[in-house]
Amino acid sequence: MVVKQEKLRIAVITEFGLEKTAIKEIKEIIDVKIKVEELDRTILIFEINNNKSLLEKLFLFTIKSQSATKILFLIDNFVFNDKKNLVKKIKTSVTKKEFDYWFNDPLSFYVRCKHNNNKEMVIDSREIEPLVGEIILNKNNKLKVNMENADLKVLLYIYDKTALLGIDMTNNDLSKREYKLINSGKSVNATVAYHMIRELDYKQGEILLDPNSKTAEIIIEAALYISGMHNYYKKMFEYTKLKPFQIINTEKIIQEQREKAKKNIKKIKKKIFAYSELLRDMQSGKSNAKVAGVLDIIEFSKISFDWLDTKFDKQEIDKIATILPSSSKHVSAEQVEKLYKELLYQIEFILKDKGVAGLLIQKPESLLKILNEKHKSLKLQSSEKIVIGELEYNYLIIEKTSSN
Repeated sequence: MVVKQEKLRIAVITEFGLEKTAIKEIKEIIDVKIKVEELDRTILIFEINNNKSLLEKLFLFTIKSQSATKILFLIDNFVFNDKKNLVKKIKTSVTKKEFDYWFNDPLSFYVRCKHNNNKEMVIDSREIEPLVGEIILNKNNKLKVNMENADLKVLLYIYDKTALLGIDMTNNDLSKREYKLINSGKSVNATVAYHMIRELDYKQGEILLDPNSKTAEIIIEAALYISGMHNYYKKMFEYTKLKPFQIINTEKIIQEQREKAKKNIKKIKKKIFAYSELLRDMQSGKSNAKVAGVLDIIEFSKISFDWLDTKFDKQEIDKIATILPSSSKHVSAEQVEKLYKELLYQIEFILKDKGVAGLLIQKPESLLKILNEKHKSLKLQSSEKIVIGELEYNYLIIEKTSSN
């Protein structure tokens, strides 16, 4: 019996604080209404008609998105109270028509559980995964478990007491970029780097600078964005075999995007600058940019903050985006304060009137104090919290309001 599904529910998972950028991407590429889960704003849910036109847009989103960490065909989403209640809710999930659509045929599957629980209730993936597998097999004993090459990769995603059950389209965490051959403890999460430049409303043709680029994620994500080049082309495409995508030509879409990006790279002039104080950082950034396919549109240089006004004219830069250190047991408060003073002086000099600088920082108090006391033409436009794992950042956007 063929089980039809007129509409498909999609769940996009991103990091805490990046929801605006993920919503922006979904609307730009797919143009649908999006529901943000009230209990976990990192979960974005939308619905599409199960037809060729919208499936082509959905597939395009999966290969172009720079903000998503996971994308699922959603079977069910719910709130639960404890582990016993979680299992009960999953048993209800497998009675839904969305489950029958995916599991009607005698396919192979496996289950993975990804979670970020609160301290009150710890979910053990090793315990939950076989339980979910057993529930699915009890519903349809014609299915087989295959841990190596399954037809369906079932994901149970849990955040506090919100749960999603769905078919994983993306296999791995999409924030893990192929181009990041060289990493460091000072590297920026790629989805955060992308969010930073989108929050600045960065556009092709503007001059963008990262004066502290380290392994260059911010600049590379900007270059990927304006060129259309992408780093998922070599993998992540096992999900093209999934039932909905069988009616579209996924290989053609990938090839068209590749060719379009290559043409864009040839046309784009070098207006993206990645500066590092250390030679090894500059070389690391160049290596990553080469793997990403965007080296030709980025200028890398070994330059410290205090030389920026010798490299650029007054009011030459449109946008600045960078990550800054905070005081710690390795870096003294005096050191970071000196760095902040120099950088803010340089920003005030090289940034155009109405230009903006996005600064990602863990402890913003010292920087904001210097900003308010010493730099009258620089104003804090916005401040937002971004959480990656156990780390909490503040993303400050500073606007140049008038020339000196």
